[in-house]
Amino acid sequence: QSTWADSKNSIDSKNSMDSKDSKESKAIRSPPRDNESKKAEYWNDREWPTEVEEEIPEKKTVKSTDTSTKPQQKDSFREWWVKDETNKERTVIEPPPLPKTDPMFTNVAPLRSAPPKSYQHLKYPPTQMKLLMLVKDRYDTLQQTLNSLSNVEGFLPSNLIISQEEDSNRFVTSVIKAFGINDNHWLHHPTPLDLEEGAQFIAVHYRWAIENAFRIAPDAPFLVIIEDDMLFSKDFLLYFSHVAPIVESDPTVWCASAWNDNGFKEKVQDPSRLLRTDWFVGFGWLLSRKLFSAELQANWPSTHWDHWMRDPKTNKHRHTVFPEVARNYHIGMYGTHSDEDLYRNFFENILMYAGPLVGFDDVTELAPIRYESRLQAQIKQAIPLGTIEEINEAATKYTDQILVIYYDAPEYEGETPNLEIYDQLAAHLKIWHSSGGMTPRGSYNGLVQTRHGHNLLFLIPSSSPYIRLKPLTAPIITQEELGPPPATYDEMGTVVKSAPPFDLTGGIAPLGQSCEDACRRLKHKGKDYVCDGRGFLWLNNCHQLQRAFDCTDCQSSEGADQPAVDIDNSNGDAVSKRGLCLWTAAGDSTCHARHKRTRRLCPCRAVN
Repeated sequence: QSTWADSKNSIDSKNSMDSKDSKESKAIRSPPRDNESKKAEYWNDREWPTEVEEEIPEKKTVKSTDTSTKPQQKDSFREWWVKDETNKERTVIEPPPLPKTDPMFTNVAPLRSAPPKSYQHLKYPPTQMKLLMLVKDRYDTLQQTLNSLSNVEGFLPSNLIISQEEDSNRFVTSVIKAFGINDNHWLHHPTPLDLEEGAQFIAVHYRWAIENAFRIAPDAPFLVIIEDDMLFSKDFLLYFSHVAPIVESDPTVWCASAWNDNGFKEKVQDPSRLLRTDWFVGFGWLLSRKLFSAELQANWPSTHWDHWMRDPKTNKHRHTVFPEVARNYHIGMYGTHSDEDLYRNFFENILMYAGPLVGFDDVTELAPIRYESRLQAQIKQAIPLGTIEEINEAATKYTDQILVIYYDAPEYEGETPNLEIYDQLAAHLKIWHSSGGMTPRGSYNGLVQTRHGHNLLFLIPSSSPYIRLKPLTAPIITQEELGPPPATYDEMGTVVKSAPPFDLTGGIAPLGQSCEDACRRLKHKGKDYVCDGRGFLWLNNCHQLQRAFDCTDCQSSEGADQPAVDIDNSNGDAVSKRGLCLWTAAGDSTCHARHKRTRRLCPCRAVN
């Protein structure tokens, strides 16, 4: 049983250091074990604990074996140094160890389609596919990415275009030179100096890189867009060669991806199977020149380009094609919108196909009428599951069957479905949640497909058009059936109705600092703290923000530094708690994010 303790300490004034010793922590008794509702109400009404003092970072001296006159540079993972360019020996970088995981997909079903005997007959063979790789400063993963790409069937180095941020460290440059990239295919993006957020840098770089890649390859009808932290299956390019014709000819399809957001261990089975989704899937995707020049280029956003691609106003309800079993693997644990918690919970468990070359579903089966006909026939023959017990038993009770869960998700004001119940089902089935009420990843007209044991499982909300296929006797799961959710918000995301499963202490970070640093420096009742990303689920709403800050207003926004308050700093008051409170509906909060204008609300967990 956790002890819920709090403090009235406040370090938000000039004399906070003088007064903090005189203020005593206020201990609150633990909630009763047998009354979850009182526990939830209790946690919800707690006073917020101390703010975190701003700490002046110590200057650290980095030792290097590099004897050149160039300035030393430090990487965020470890210190890896290359030899001076004047050294006659070949430049070599030893990358730091990758995450300990096996991305290889080996538990495949019997292969039902043979690989092509030759790919030269394909309209767009892999040997003609142009690739654009965006590179920042992750030279440790870049070398792994290039090595993996070299083993892809049909890959030619002359087809690779690299767009490197101009401010990248020299080790990135050394890796690219060692790979032997053509100078004409090596772009150097001038890093903007007037941008504030990582999402802005990424969006600007993406548009610039795509524009110049199509300029360098004037005859290329497509670009396969990748990043510097990926591994690839042997048939990565063969997959894109196979689906390119439908991207080109089908007006209801606008791009294709090699990634499956829900392609987790035990959740995928058929390496030949192709699917459609309303959700834009990045992480290795195919973009046509026609789409970019006619629609995207002129309207490209200044930030969060991937969120913009998921907006129905942008995609016009067109679909992305993706494989059931992913053809690439994400090895970047840290990034603008990623940290260790997010990586361990989701990306690490994605499986990449590494078996023998296989054929794929005939692309004509992806045509709208055929795809719909086959999908609806499968739904009609599916076995409905109506209780948690039935769901749990079905994984072992059935084999090679089609199962379906109908669940209650009414639309909110006729627009967005209430997806709280989906998040509960997703957590139970161990697939990706709905990202703060947005369209579930991998969904198609509201329907999400996954594997449950050795069975195909459909999740169909009451807001989906496929609900009309539900037999009259088939049950529909409600929130009451699933029991109390891990966290429940009202329709505006403002009320948390349940308590965290661990001792969560809310820390208020100094202006411009990360939760990672804030929790590390938090000292409360003799305990040490770390930032626990799971806690954002309870803090990311207006109710908790209004308890922590003096909110002039509270709005849904986007940013990995949220929940936070955008400080009205016109008077130079860096310790103020007054400003616009922001919570993110994207579900991408990370412990290490920071923004110069915000003070973050941080989920700090005691470690002793």
